[in-house]
Amino acid sequence: MQTNALAALDCSEETEKRAQWEGFEFAVDGDVVQVRNTSHDDPSEHTYDVQLDDQDVPASCTCPAYEYHAGACKHMAAVAIREPVLEAARSARISGPDPTPATDGGIIEAGDDGVILEASTGPAYLDVDAEAAAAAIHDYYRYTCATHDCLGYVPAVRNDDGELAVSRGGLIRYPDRGQWERPSVLVDDVPRYHQFTRPTWRSDEDWREVVAERVRTTIVLGGETYRVDAEAIAAALREEA
Repeated sequence: MQTNALAALDCSEETEKRAQWEGFEFAVDGDVVQVRNTSHDDPSEHTYDVQLDDQDVPASCTCPAYEYHAGACKHMAAVAIREPVLEAARSARISGPDPTPATDGGIIEAGDDGVILEASTGPAYLDVDAEAAAAAIHDYYRYTCATHDCLGYVPAVRNDDGELAVSRGGLIRYPDRGQWERPSVLVDDVPRYHQFTRPTWRSDEDWREVVAERVRTTIVLGGETYRVDAEAIAAALREEA
């Protein structure tokens, strides 16, 4: 989703993906856009201000990622890829509205005409027990792929009324699994555990670090796309024994 503002940013592909699929609310106050990430359990703890330059390109953000890492953060990219947000900022410079966050992922421009602009929030958010998801990923690649896959008993995940249900006990038998999927749906191109560790005797910790960097921000379960807290799962993977 390229826009002129996005093209002007030093933005990684992963950051752009997160900006597209994670849920955000925006509030415009002149050349400052307040960005709230609704993908988290407490969005108020993940609310930051993105400063626009005179060309309507995000120039900075108050989030830790922008402060400590090179390149644009996902909040800057989220603003850059949404033309309604940029247009609201242009209008706000003239009308000077108070910032009022919308509850539907859009923006309320609180000017005299009360214009409401919609912005896409992407797929629905799926609540995840990050520790359980990380353990299922570890079990699947550490044990199942090596020994038990031929028996058809593997850890599995599915959507359970808005939450990611996880089975680790070998209870799900393929192919009679209904909406259950292998934990591999949570990650991209993960090296098999033994293929990674044995040739050079690298540690389990090395393998988990590689997997943590490849957790997906969106997954497909039962033919539907959902957003998950990839950062939490990645953090849990790095701690998983």
